[in-house]
Amino acid sequence: MIKKKIVLLALFLLIGLTIFPHVSAATISNLSVPTTVRLNEKVSVSGNFDDGNQFILCRFLVYDISTGFPVDRWSDEYTFSIGTFYAEKIITEPPYYRGDDFNIVVTCGDAQADGNFTASQPVSLAQPIQSNWEYFFNQNNLDAGMLFAAMLGAVVIIILSLLFVIKKGGQLAR
Repeated sequence: MIKKKIVLLALFLLIGLTIFPHVSAATISNLSVPTTVRLNEKVSVSGNFDDGNQFILCRFLVYDISTGFPVDRWSDEYTFSIGTFYAEKIITEPPYYRGDDFNIVVTCGDAQADGNFTASQPVSLAQPIQSNWEYFFNQNNLDAGMLFAAMLGAVVIIILSLLFVIKKGGQLAR
């Protein structure tokens, strides 16, 4: 009778451990978030996830502190084999407006940590112009621009050729 109770108790304990989630003591430490980030520049977040497991997925959510609403979700990143994580994103207007404060919440497994940063004025007024200039002269954008120009040129040449043929045809018909 006692053996049956012990076996039954062990069975319930085993079922309870497999069905219900275990309590984890994992923590995120050394979270590094810059306090001020200029618009059109990268903000990088790094830290350590202290869990025995390797390659845990970490989520990065950014909240507007004044409203409490989420404004951006960065791509999820796995921890490295030594337990560290790193993510970066270029801060652009919108959704990051200059002068606003933001809270980035990092969640790895069931551990969570957060840090605040402020979006600030670009280095100079010429920085957006320079960014646009770099965008327009990026090789991928140049390829698309040249394809567009070639199509537009082909249409113009076809129209001019038709007008030439019509004009010469009218002169020959006389």
